[in-house]
Amino acid sequence: MMTLLAGLFVLTVVVSFHEFSHLLIAKLNGVKVRTYSIGFGPILLRKKIGETEYCLSLLPLGGYVKLAGHGESEDECKNDSPSELFCSKTVWQRMAIIAAGPVSNYLLALGIFTGLYFFAGTPVSTSKIMGVVENSPAMQAGIQKGDIILEINKKPVENWEQTVAAIHSVPRDEDLDFLINRNNTQLQIKLKLKSGPVGIMGGEQVFKDPYRPIESVKSGVGYLYFLNKESVLAFKKMFQGKVRAQDSLAGPVAIVSLSGQMLRMGLYAYILW
Repeated sequence: MMTLLAGLFVLTVVVSFHEFSHLLIAKLNGVKVRTYSIGFGPILLRKKIGETEYCLSLLPLGGYVKLAGHGESEDECKNDSPSELFCSKTVWQRMAIIAAGPVSNYLLALGIFTGLYFFAGTPVSTSKIMGVVENSPAMQAGIQKGDIILEINKKPVENWEQTVAAIHSVPRDEDLDFLINRNNTQLQIKLKLKSGPVGIMGGEQVFKDPYRPIESVKSGVGYLYFLNKESVLAFKKMFQGKVRAQDSLAGPVAIVSLSGQMLRMGLYAYILW
């Protein structure tokens, strides 16, 4: 039930904002908006304000706006002023109305990311071990879940990225010397690595430096850029045949399912998703 509610909430917010942006730019350009609906199917609630009927429909899997002169016949537009019709507007005006939805989704994402970084802070990984693989070199050496790595072969580490880099910098035929903090006690552990992975997992994140507006905007823009870059790479791999489209693209049902998974991981992960 929670998965369903989480997914429907995401769809409702994103689609409502998207469609409302179409409505807003259409009205600013003098286009008559007949209907703005959140959801599809039978209408549960409706209220007409001015020329527009605002509706809440039964199926919360999307939404729509209905513009005068957009996909309509001449008979449907016979009582409307020609200046109110979408098809009567200039190319630039029509482009602005159509582009308003996608652009608004970018602005919504940027606003959410920036607000999250401002109030919660920027997530930073730690060098804390969150898991040890069964029968791995790390387990055999005595490394435990909850240990905090301070040094690897005399090289200080403060986050998981530095930890991974330090491990990879050591030749495969050399031992790994870990200095760890376990329950406020420093321990030296030698790990013999012949082949395969070390067998430790990180992933803990702490949040630092909240209430810094400029840094929050920078972090929001940076994360939005990262998501766009990953999307472009995913499409590139699809066109190259390296991944299947059905493994990379998600419809409403998949979005609902993934939203529930993200919520179970925590509110921060859910909002970023």
